[in-house]
Amino acid sequence: MLDVDDPDDRSIVLIFRTGEDGVTRATIVLPQWHELPDGWDGPHKMHVAIPLADDYAWQYGYRGIAIDIESSQLWDPAWGDLDKG
Repeated sequence: MLDVDDPDDRSIVLIFRTGEDGVTRATIVLPQWHELPDGWDGPHKMHVAIPLADDYAWQYGYRGIAIDIESSQLWDPAWGDLDKG
């Protein structure tokens, strides 16, 4: 879900940023009571980040992933549907 407000701290959040190299990568942030091993949070290229975040969401019983992206225009439909809430 894309939301212009700060994501809820109980959400799994993918933070999308485009690097100086023009490649969009995402960092995974879990609620603070879940810990990720070092290096598993990213930043990952999209083909890794989205399925990995989806796996965490399924494992921990979440129904969605919050998206923190610079602009919704950067969202590639190939990454899935974006619910703008």
